[in-house]
Amino acid sequence: ATIKLLSGVLAHRENADRMDSSRQQLETERKDVHAAQGRISEHLRVRGHGGPEGDLRQRYVYELDVMHNRLTNLDNEIRRLRDGAYSARRAAAARGLAAEAGVRRRRRRGEHGRRR
Repeated sequence: ATIKLLSGVLAHRENADRMDSSRQQLETERKDVHAAQGRISEHLRVRGHGGPEGDLRQRYVYELDVMHNRLTNLDNEIRRLRDGAYSARRAAAARGLAAEAGVRRRRRRGEHGRRR
């Protein structure tokens, strides 16, 4: 029973680590998108509203909108992964405590070192 509980602890921790890794990748992507938004905003400041510059301006506005939507999706996914990793760590801790309690019970009953 203890081995099963400890295997569960390990599985939860590995799951949390995978979520943290994915979250870190998304946070890097978020920084890149945010930097690109800044560059486009700078370009918009110097563009006119009519003619070819107006067309370019419209394209920049469209790109900013797409990036804004991407940032919203990234923020939601980052939050989901952060919450999931936290939950997985809590589950691992709970299983670890359950395993420890089981070992203590067996020791009190004198089952230390014996297999069933």
